[in-house]
Amino acid sequence: MTRSSFDAFVTKSAIHNAWDDFWKVSRKQTASGIDGVTPQKFALGADRHIEAIHRDLKRGYTFQPLKPYAIEKANGKKRLICIGTVRDRIVQRMIADYLTAKADKLGIINAASFGFIKSSAGTPRGVAAARNLAVNYRQEFNWAYKTDITSFFDNIPREKLVSLTMRALRTDSFRPIIKAVVGCEIDGSDKALNRVALECGIRKGVGVRQGMPLSPLLSNVVLKDFDRGMIDKGFRMVRYADDLIVLANSRDECLRADQHARYLLDKIDLVLPELSDNSKTQIASPDEDIEFLGLSLSRALGNQYGLFLSREHLNRIARKLGEYKDFQRLLRNKYTFIKLGTKIDNIVGGYRAAYSCADNVGELDEMLLKVRERVLENALSNVFGEDSVRKLTEGSKRFMGM
Repeated sequence: MTRSSFDAFVTKSAIHNAWDDFWKVSRKQTASGIDGVTPQKFALGADRHIEAIHRDLKRGYTFQPLKPYAIEKANGKKRLICIGTVRDRIVQRMIADYLTAKADKLGIINAASFGFIKSSAGTPRGVAAARNLAVNYRQEFNWAYKTDITSFFDNIPREKLVSLTMRALRTDSFRPIIKAVVGCEIDGSDKALNRVALECGIRKGVGVRQGMPLSPLLSNVVLKDFDRGMIDKGFRMVRYADDLIVLANSRDECLRADQHARYLLDKIDLVLPELSDNSKTQIASPDEDIEFLGLSLSRALGNQYGLFLSREHLNRIARKLGEYKDFQRLLRNKYTFIKLGTKIDNIVGGYRAAYSCADNVGELDEMLLKVRERVLENALSNVFGEDSVRKLTEGSKRFMGM
């Protein structure tokens, strides 16, 4: 009997490798799936768990429901991040590694897509590479068309996704596991979170849930024909997941890009927001700013374009960090001064890393240091009184990590 591609894929060494990769990035995470097992708990019995995963993959693997976490967005609305059990996340990481190795066969490598694809020699991928290309394009093509696909992950057509994946892999042995991943649903035992899911437009049987390790990679499979269609029409597009920008010579070219993008997406039952000043779909003239991947693509001194954090964005970050001045909240969440300092430093480091390519990153650094100092001073003032904190010498402040 010929060994199937899936049987060859299911090895203990592959599971161990997936676990090792997962543990490197997740050892400090505390989020668990519906089974309550955190990465730390899994690590205590890793060999036993890996044996069980290997056995279940051989018999026919079943994914458990996803645990939903409500995250507040910058606009005040909420979105759900859906977390699988550790064992399910490891299996998905295995599949992701397998599909990534076959990226060429899947057809997801092209000149426009930059999200969730590994960089290769001379071809960087990722957020920074996408932003840099957008800047370079706009130096020559000054008009910009920006949009993102409406509720993209929640509207991905499942059957279409499975079909596209299987057609590219040319082996049906992976169909059950791919179909099982795509069909993962959230645990519905929490009525409040069920209401949030409905408000977010999450419908059972439709879409791929955000938070699963495989979701981002599968998004590229769904959009590979869209990318090809835009490239073949000559549009200078940069796409990262559902966020995309086209740089053009004129407003008419931007309008043609909008029309063609809608035509291509309609084929897979996806839509774009209507074009307007208050929409996520916008056109910017050469002198107008336009946002892409969290930064403003703007004209700077010397008539050159660059990427900047807007004043509004800087203020929003300052407000978010400033929430840690709420001393009663810190007490409720059982913070210590050391834990608060570590938390603030992690947040500051995260913002610096996320926006390191911004041309005004120095302004961000200055603001972050000021807010950090205020937060720590506020915590000490609540414990020792404002007079005591004012009397601290510079050496004492340094000793306290301020």
